[in-house]
Amino acid sequence: MLIESQKGPVWGFGTSSEHSVLYNYQIVNASAVYLSLIQTETPYFQGNPVATEPFAVNAKFSDPDFKASCPNGGACERAWGLRVVGSSDVFVYGAGLYSFFDNYDQTCLATESCQDNMLSVEGASGGVHVFGLSTKASTNMLTLDGQSVALDADNRNNFCATLAFFSTGAGA
Repeated sequence: MLIESQKGPVWGFGTSSEHSVLYNYQIVNASAVYLSLIQTETPYFQGNPVATEPFAVNAKFSDPDFKASCPNGGACERAWGLRVVGSSDVFVYGAGLYSFFDNYDQTCLATESCQDNMLSVEGASGGVHVFGLSTKASTNMLTLDGQSVALDADNRNNFCATLAFFSTGAGA
């Protein structure tokens, strides 16, 4: 699901977007976006192939460039659950972003490492606020401008790793 509304508002209640190769939700250069109770599952086949295949990066749609952001490849080249790029006044209330497989195999669940990354906030020009983030089997729950700011290992709960609140600050 690609959201590019610059004049907003965009409201999403109880939505899901699953098994897409590059990302499940992507918010690009948008403002006044409210999503609540969203759910994603990354593709079960990833690892074979990774998100860079068979699709080429299309700058027109601000597609993630995994070749540039994942120089070592591997579990980094997997679909984003949620990606927020150059956006402001984004509010996410309740997100379950899940990864259960590596090439249809669930061995990765034992170490909660089916993929490296799940939620990315990049170049946020205004407030991006996430309340109640739960991720499954992603080493980095959340990255800010390419740097990890929340690790699964530091936020383990029962079934998922859970983060109560994250904000880039503006408008919080």
